[in-house]
Amino acid sequence: MEIAIGPLPTNWGKEKILDYYRKVAAHPAINRAYVGEIACTKRDILDPELFIEIQDSLKKAGKEVILSTLVLPTNEEDLNKSRALMAKAHEIEVNNMGIFNVWLKEFREKSLTLGPFFNVYNPQSARFLLKYKIRRILFPVDISMNTMEKMCQEIDIPFEVVVYGNFPIAFSWRCYTARAFGKLRRDCGFKCYEVKNLPQATLEDEPLFIMNGPAVYNAKTYCLISHLKRFQGMGVAGIRIETIPENVVGIADIFKAVIDGEISPTQAEKKLASLSAYRLDTCYFTGREKRLICSTS
Repeated sequence: MEIAIGPLPTNWGKEKILDYYRKVAAHPAINRAYVGEIACTKRDILDPELFIEIQDSLKKAGKEVILSTLVLPTNEEDLNKSRALMAKAHEIEVNNMGIFNVWLKEFREKSLTLGPFFNVYNPQSARFLLKYKIRRILFPVDISMNTMEKMCQEIDIPFEVVVYGNFPIAFSWRCYTARAFGKLRRDCGFKCYEVKNLPQATLEDEPLFIMNGPAVYNAKTYCLISHLKRFQGMGVAGIRIETIPENVVGIADIFKAVIDGEISPTQAEKKLASLSAYRLDTCYFTGREKRLICSTS
């Protein structure tokens, strides 16, 4: 089972981005890196020269590199920025039908991965999309285990599942960070350099969401390490760790140790909990919170 890391979740400066990918390049447990931007076209990683530098250094280190593209492009400028990067990439991940259409018309010779926001929820959809010679499909994070198993049995393509991280659960045309400072997105002043996260809580002061740029994240760290054996058994080809900037190398090591049978999932959960600033949780996957809401309605 291969280990991949997701694209950067927040806005970083060039030097921090390069330092991060130097660590990724040097780390043997990581097979594949998704590099790019899924939320905002103003971020540094969308500089084509920077992307090429990162792509070349990772490939030189033997890593597979896939360009991640926007979930919610809003205008022609967004599409043009995506085109500029897609022209430089060896392989592309799409998360939106508009970007898929750009790939189809202009970059069809490049390998394509369907990202977790492309929303392939059933075997019929996957089977239809295979005619475009898709190389890999990532499951949406809210898909059920039974549907995953059915798709792995019926569809002959590598599937990948997101297993860890503070995963984005919604995207907006507006920027939450800019609005918090009374600014519009087109004139944001790059406030996300100053404030990385805007935490939101319930009236009972329970952490609920994290706002960052135009995306809303779960305030708990999504962790499916206890389900790895079942993923392996059903034939899932790879797992993806959504980037946790400070600890990605250590987190990849822990997942690798469980895959290789060196430590148990229980031991791994304790180690992951010590590395995360947020509480680990599997409720989005298991549906536990859904049942709780139903029981009180």
